[in-house]
Amino acid sequence: MKAKAALWLLLPVLAGCSFLTPERPYYNAHEVELLTENSSERLVYFYGDAMEIRLEGMPLRLVPQGPAQFGPLEVNGMPYYREVSPPTRPRLEALEDIGGQYFELRVGTAILGAWLFDGDRWYRLSTALATGADVAVSPKPFTPGFQRLTYSEAKSVRRMIEELGNNGPVVVFERAVPSSPPYDFEPAPWVYRRASLRIQTSVPKVPLSPALIRPWRVLAKGSYASYTGRQPLGLLACTQTAYVQIWQRATGNQLPRPPLPDLKYPRSCVAAFFWGLKPTGGYRIDVASVEVKNGLAKIRLLMQKPSPGARVTQALTSPYIVVEIKGTPSEAWFYDPSGRLLAQAKAE
Repeated sequence: MKAKAALWLLLPVLAGCSFLTPERPYYNAHEVELLTENSSERLVYFYGDAMEIRLEGMPLRLVPQGPAQFGPLEVNGMPYYREVSPPTRPRLEALEDIGGQYFELRVGTAILGAWLFDGDRWYRLSTALATGADVAVSPKPFTPGFQRLTYSEAKSVRRMIEELGNNGPVVVFERAVPSSPPYDFEPAPWVYRRASLRIQTSVPKVPLSPALIRPWRVLAKGSYASYTGRQPLGLLACTQTAYVQIWQRATGNQLPRPPLPDLKYPRSCVAAFFWGLKPTGGYRIDVASVEVKNGLAKIRLLMQKPSPGARVTQALTSPYIVVEIKGTPSEAWFYDPSGRLLAQAKAE
C-alpha cells in the first residue's frame, strides 16, 4: 500500500501537473509549436487518464500506450496530435560570421533561449533576449532541454531537429510567446502548457560588423557579495583603483579572495551590478547584451528568481555580476529583461 501511495504522489510530477490532485478523470495537454521555413506544425502530447475529448470540435480518443506507464497517451492511435499549416514568417533570424566564431541574433520577438546544431553537436547561443535585441554571440557546447518541455518531449524534438541538420547548421529559438492562438478543448485540460520553437535551417554567412561582435565579458558572478544594501547598485570603474574597490565589494565574503582578473582589452572599463540583499538563495544574474555608444554603456541583464517551492539556501544572499566592457564609457545604465532601468553609475 505504501508503494502505491508513493506512485500517486509522483504522478503529478511525471505528468507535468501541480501538486494539487484533480478530480478524475483528467488530462494534461503539452503543445509544441515548430515553425520552419516550410511549414508551421503543432504537436500536442496528452497525459493523464483514458478518456474522449474534443479539440476544436474534433473527437480525440486518449488511451494509455502501455500498462502502468505515465508517459504520453495515444491520440487516435498516434503518439501525439499533429496539425500542419502553411509557414509563417517569425521575426527571428540568425546570421553566421564568415569567420565562424560568432552568430548574430536578430530578435523581433522575445525569446527564452537560442541554440545551434551543427550536424554533430549542440551549442547554446543565448539565454533570454528581449524584443528588439540585435547581438553577436559565440556558441558554447550545451544540449538544450527547452524550458517549457518535459525531458522526454525535448529529447523527441531534438531528434526531429537533428534530422534537419544533415545539410548544414540549424538554429533554434525558443519563443517566449507562441505565434498561434491556444486550442479550444472540451473538456478543458487540467494543465495546458505551450512551447514554441522557431527552427532556422538556412543560416547565411556574412561578415558581421566589428562593433556588433560582443564587446564585453563576464569577470565574475555569484551570490555572496559584501554589499549589504537592499536596493540595486551599479558601479563603473575606469581606473585601477576603482576596479580594485569593485572587486573587493564583490568578493569580500570569499575566503580566500580570488585574485583580481587581468583585463582583456587594452582600453576597457569594469561595470558591476549588485542586486541587493535577498532572503534566500536561487537569485542569479547574467548579461544579455552590452551596447556602448556616445560614452554610455547600456547593460541589459538576465535576472532569475527562485521558482515557488524550489529548494534554495535559507540564508541571506547578495547576488552580483562584474563585467569588463571594451572602451571607456563615462556612464553605465543597467536594465532588467523588460527594459526597466534598475541603476545608473558614473565612471570612477
